[in-house]
Amino acid sequence: MSSSAADDALHRLTAPFTRRDDAGDIWSGANIIAIDRDDLPVPSLVLFVLTRTMGLVDLGEHEKTRWHVPFGFRGHRVTLALQKFGMRMYIDVTKGSREIAQAIADDVVRSLKKVIRIVEKTTLADIASQQLADANVTIANQSGRLRAMYKHFRQQASEAFAASQLAPETPEAKEGVGAFFAAVGDRIGQEQSGAWETIAAVNAYFSLLEHEMVLLFAFADLNPAYGALQTFIGNRWGLKFKCLFDVSDRSTKHVYEALHAIAETYRNPYNHGGFEKGNAALWFHVPGIAAMPARLSDYRESPHFEVFPVQPESFDKICATLDDTEHWLRRGIHAHAFDWIDSGLDISFDAESRENYRDLAANPKRRQAEIDHRSHLAERAANMNF
Repeated sequence: MSSSAADDALHRLTAPFTRRDDAGDIWSGANIIAIDRDDLPVPSLVLFVLTRTMGLVDLGEHEKTRWHVPFGFRGHRVTLALQKFGMRMYIDVTKGSREIAQAIADDVVRSLKKVIRIVEKTTLADIASQQLADANVTIANQSGRLRAMYKHFRQQASEAFAASQLAPETPEAKEGVGAFFAAVGDRIGQEQSGAWETIAAVNAYFSLLEHEMVLLFAFADLNPAYGALQTFIGNRWGLKFKCLFDVSDRSTKHVYEALHAIAETYRNPYNHGGFEKGNAALWFHVPGIAAMPARLSDYRESPHFEVFPVQPESFDKICATLDDTEHWLRRGIHAHAFDWIDSGLDISFDAESRENYRDLAANPKRRQAEIDHRSHLAERAANMNF
């Protein structure tokens, strides 16, 4: 769409919207229409087009209301508000009109969706590119959610392996040998479940680790601008680790190598269809003998060597390594950063935010006070207690 065509379309679509400077309708007896989240999924985009594109007035926060914008629409009084349980439209239908509130709301939403599509292409795409280039971005902190996923799979694996180690009860005579073998089968099934849950736990942990390393980028002596942050996000976990930590240091190298061994043995093969690096999954033919693993005797190091890819002893070692890693991360050079990450606060990468993180790095009391303050504000915002 050309610039002139976009301008013409915006003029036509926004013509039914007229500015109002009164107190709005959210306290009146207006018809209340809930807006489907799928129709207008990004409330900030709606606020942008209402205020920046159409020049309407945001009356701001109110109890359980983040923003509300009154306007006229084909002569009807309308207020669009973002509230605790979603976006709502308050409509006071003009007396004598045969239009119904729901139909008016549907037309408002249709118009807004079209305006948003045009504004995204003609205005916001350029703003987004520049802001991304300048690293004026915030990343939602998902460490709590990802950690919960990891702990879930780890707990499931632990319980399954514990059940697999229980000796089958000796059956009473009336139950027969069949009951005994059924119990043995249950124990084997538990060991299999433990192996699968461990693979899931390892994958979940590396997902958590990569997410936290991206958040750590804001606290490191690195410049996220000019695409550096996006490149870092796209790197494999090992490159992220080496960018943030000095692997020439003995203890750091030990942590890296332990994680690398787990990733190579239990993560990567199952992220690539069960194929390990190189020819590890291949068996070459020896006529008159049998097929042999390409790794020969080194095959015993493969997760495919055992009946199940993880044994109880291996699970214990994996857990010990990951626990040691957690301990090392939170007591290492980026310990101050984990105070922010573990708080659940989102992490910003703009220059001012990163400078603030650095200023508070050496002052635990001030840092904790700032985290507490921001957490309080975030909780109020989430609950819309204004």
